[in-house]
Amino acid sequence: MLSGGKDSTLAHHHALEQGFTPVAGIVITPQDPESHMFHVPNLDIAQAHIQALNLEPIQITAPHGQETELEALTEAFQQAAAHDVETIVTGAVASEYQRTRIEHAAHNAGLKTHTPLWHKPPSELLHELTHAGYDVRFTHVAAHGLTQDWLGQPLTPERRGTLLALENTHGVHPIGEGGEYETVVLDAPTFNQRIHVQDHAIDWHRDHGRWIINQWTWATTPP
Repeated sequence: MLSGGKDSTLAHHHALEQGFTPVAGIVITPQDPESHMFHVPNLDIAQAHIQALNLEPIQITAPHGQETELEALTEAFQQAAAHDVETIVTGAVASEYQRTRIEHAAHNAGLKTHTPLWHKPPSELLHELTHAGYDVRFTHVAAHGLTQDWLGQPLTPERRGTLLALENTHGVHPIGEGGEYETVVLDAPTFNQRIHVQDHAIDWHRDHGRWIINQWTWATTPP
């Protein structure tokens, strides 16, 4: 399952290292902008990830509602089974809500699940993302200590340190599991091409906001 964000991209990388052979990339687009189940911002980048990772595309729209989102998830997994997929890999880190619903939908489709990042220390995951060739950008922030100037900026060792400190001072989950922030990945060690953002906008409201990618292309030169 791909969202365009850091967790699903890192989970794909871990699955490769653990001997899995990725076949297809599932992108689910929720109609509910406040979906608790699926990633929302910049989902066209998730579709770019399918191409960058040489995967077969499986793209589903999920209607509003918890039960209809679960039905969309089951439909996506049934399509995956038709591609000879045996296991669904997800980037779940700490959300029992997401993990249990994914496991239920996978069971309905006759598939297994694998969550390579599950309960790994946030500091460890953030360290890997800042030292292993990832270009991770902040696309949404909604927590004390995360200001407008974070939007569109890369995850760096310095920002990693800030996120870890904010856990102690403001209760921010360092990996963003509480919705404190969301990300998009523009480059990763597993990508065959790097994404270049040509045009973007920032939508800010008092204490939260989004970095919106309006136009992107494949980069032709090294970063």
